[in-house]
Amino acid sequence: MKKFVLYGLLVVFIPVLIVSVIHYQDATKYPAVRTAISRNEATTLQDDETYFIVTPTSKWTTATGWMLKYQNDTGEEIYIKGKAPQNELSDVLYDSSNEFLVKGELISGVSEKNGVAFIQAESWEIIYPVRRNYDLPNAPAKTRFFYPKGYIDEFDVENQDYGIRKAR
Repeated sequence: MKKFVLYGLLVVFIPVLIVSVIHYQDATKYPAVRTAISRNEATTLQDDETYFIVTPTSKWTTATGWMLKYQNDTGEEIYIKGKAPQNELSDVLYDSSNEFLVKGELISGVSEKNGVAFIQAESWEIIYPVRRNYDLPNAPAKTRFFYPKGYIDEFDVENQDYGIRKAR
């Protein structure tokens, strides 16, 4: 009886494993469009006064939309203007606990919204790992279970998750 159960589990497990590997290879075959930088590299660049590590806050709150993170993992709410990540990302990448390294000028306490500081952004990079959240109410029809964590790929462009140039 024990051998029968063991063989039965193997008969079920092996095909599931094979299908998972094939699906993983298929889902990650798209070429990279934008490569993520490491957290260590971002932290090193953050020492310069023109680079800032930020993470999105929930867009369903009345908050600014961004949290400026300091090296001791504390932070403050902040706005980002100019070439900001939210202008090029859909909610799949924007609402996914991703961190970004933003290059720009920090302008303290002069925002027209609540006197909160803002960054006038020149450019940005996404920090490894790249997370995607397909469990949103307005998520695209094409989703995937496996995805690359080291980069934004052509699938993200085709799915309109990256490069959409929207104004928020």
